[in-house]
Amino acid sequence: MNLRRLSQEFVVRIAVVLAALLAYSFILLLPLPRQLGLTFRYEFSSVLAVSALLLFVAYALHGWLGTLLALVATLFLFALPLSGLWASGSSEPNILLGLLPWSDAANYYIDAGRLLDGGVFSEFSARRPIFAGLLAVLLGIGGRNLQLALALLTLMTALSCYVLARQVQRIAGTLPAVMLLLIVFVFYRRFIGTTLTEHAGLTLGALALALLLYAARARDRWMAALGVLLLTLALNARAGAFLVLPVLVLWMGWHFRTGHLFSWRTFALGLAAVLVGFGANFLLWTALATPNSAGFGNFSYTFYGLVVGSKSWEQILIDHPELNIIGEPEKTQRIYALAMQALRADPMQFVRSVLAAWEAFFNLKSKICAYCFFSGGDLVIYGALLGGNMTVYLAARVVLYVLALLVMVDSLRCWRKDNSTLTLALCLGILLSVPFVPPWDADRMRAYAATIPALALFPALGFALVVRYVVALLKPRLIHHGILFGWMHEPQAGLDDPAPQAKVMKIFSLGLLTLMVLVPLVIRGVSRPPLVSPNGCPPGLEGIVARVERGAYVNVVRSDEAERTWLPDVRYHQFVQSIHDFPEYHLTLELEREVAAPAALVFTRNIENNTPVWLLIRDALLQGDPGMLLFCAERAKSPQVAGVGLFYVDSFKEIASQ
Repeated sequence: MNLRRLSQEFVVRIAVVLAALLAYSFILLLPLPRQLGLTFRYEFSSVLAVSALLLFVAYALHGWLGTLLALVATLFLFALPLSGLWASGSSEPNILLGLLPWSDAANYYIDAGRLLDGGVFSEFSARRPIFAGLLAVLLGIGGRNLQLALALLTLMTALSCYVLARQVQRIAGTLPAVMLLLIVFVFYRRFIGTTLTEHAGLTLGALALALLLYAARARDRWMAALGVLLLTLALNARAGAFLVLPVLVLWMGWHFRTGHLFSWRTFALGLAAVLVGFGANFLLWTALATPNSAGFGNFSYTFYGLVVGSKSWEQILIDHPELNIIGEPEKTQRIYALAMQALRADPMQFVRSVLAAWEAFFNLKSKICAYCFFSGGDLVIYGALLGGNMTVYLAARVVLYVLALLVMVDSLRCWRKDNSTLTLALCLGILLSVPFVPPWDADRMRAYAATIPALALFPALGFALVVRYVVALLKPRLIHHGILFGWMHEPQAGLDDPAPQAKVMKIFSLGLLTLMVLVPLVIRGVSRPPLVSPNGCPPGLEGIVARVERGAYVNVVRSDEAERTWLPDVRYHQFVQSIHDFPEYHLTLELEREVAAPAALVFTRNIENNTPVWLLIRDALLQGDPGMLLFCAERAKSPQVAGVGLFYVDSFKEIASQ
């Protein structure tokens, strides 16, 4: 009987997950109105209000129907910003025409392709091999379809946030869970549709926090160690508040003590989890990256900026432009040497920088504070404040700070509660890390991606305190009118059986570890550089051999020949609007001058010399899976775009590869 019941529950869970995934696919395959998706990507107050209502209703329901609706609502929320990009072809600082990666995102995308073709990561991706490896895996799964890889990245993050929201619902109630989910979503939505490391950092960070919350309540030290391992990988994937790790290891030793002041065995287990995480990152770096690289080399830039006086990471290149022509790892070594020289010359400058970092972290007027990511897309993505929105943003941030402060005071007062010590440990670890991840270098908290779930947890738990206090005051009146329900304000510890929930988190964690650590190593072992048959181009044209796959190119079509924009097709008038939102001014002018519908734009890699290229194909559109092509093209002559690698294609043809 029990076996039959377990089998039925397993079938129901699988059916619920499959139904939710089908709904997610439907959202991204169906051309929804572009304004719907763009609203959820850029707007603030209206999105929060509508989303909070729908999520509250979905998460408040119990049983398989509640699970289905909550999961679908979460996936729907995270899918809409991606749908908006694909239905508009919008350009942002890291995306051109809603799809093609730019800047840092372009480097990770190109390096993922290098790994799939039997190569290694460049110096750039060597800093973050976990994400570049994951991107290669997802591209490989989808036949190098960039759109599919982006959909999978968003799906992974949404699922992790759902798991975390459920854990918060168990310990604090439905309203705080919804609040946490919305805070994390507002942070994450600007990275949806990009190939940036924040995906991996947030995915692993959210799941790690869910594991830690469960472990604190269930007194499960092995689950806590798994959470610390995932958080270590999250911080290696997207470097940030590293000092959270030693604080959590100490917390494990104290929280899981049995009859003693401190459990050294549990402390050793947590320390081992951290070492395994760093070891996995080191293994990927040595196996997948070019030998002339430096892991975490970008911290040297930040450290120099700190010791010379609260400067940004770019200060070293201003003070010492000669470093631009030096390769790795010598460049990183030189920067550290210069930083130590400046530190010895004036140690107090570093102390003043540390204090300035903490001041900026809490100062709402700094525009780079801890919760300054809690804004609309006008400010966070484009940096162009519209109308009176700042008043709303400031009010929302004040609320978050006050709620976070409330939960810290309550945790200190009731420190014996399971989650109180964990909350205090997370807060302490983040605060200790602030001087080494200064807000002026964090780009509206991008660098804190792995610990954004923790920053969202603080006000969510504070909100739970406020709700319980208000309910206690109004309880007689609410009971009298019959409108007081426990699921509105009480922890939902009986939401479902914790054992299957723990098993789901373990399986999900092991799946992510496999995708991010093991599979990239397998790809490195089995992939081989493609052998391309020799082909020539007419004199005056360069031959470029490149892969072009479905979902990795954009067609510019005549506005009167298409009913709507839906990638890969962008209507010409929307193409013109889009490129004017792109930050690379000279490339915008070049494309506006040279592109006339029909045309196709591709960002790919020249396989013969391993360099990234932008290919503009005039008077032709790409269809399906073009595959391996030989392009005969002329390099753009404008000196303003000389470093972009832009080529105008004269002709192209399919070629054989082995």
